[in-house]
Amino acid sequence: MSGVFLLHGQPVKADKLSDVYTNRPFGKVYQAIRKVEAYLQPVFAEVPGDPTQRQPQAYTTRKAVDQIRELHQQGASVREISEVTGKSRMTVHRHLNQFNGSE
Repeated sequence: MSGVFLLHGQPVKADKLSDVYTNRPFGKVYQAIRKVEAYLQPVFAEVPGDPTQRQPQAYTTRKAVDQIRELHQQGASVREISEVTGKSRMTVHRHLNQFNGSE
């Protein structure tokens, strides 16, 4: 059975019994997918924007990481670095730990 699905609906040529033990329910599978899609449509209609679109990540830029390291090397505290860069103290700690671990 899996041979049929893995080969995109085409049975394995060496498998002489595939017609006997499979019934290829692709039409039923397609109909079931459409039913579920119609059933869930009201849920997706309530979500603003495209729920399947990847959300932007809030990565710390390389410039900000360099600034965190530079301020740390100048002797600034985590709180001071956090205030200057606008990053949370946890973010500052994380980047300093990465920096200290790479030395």
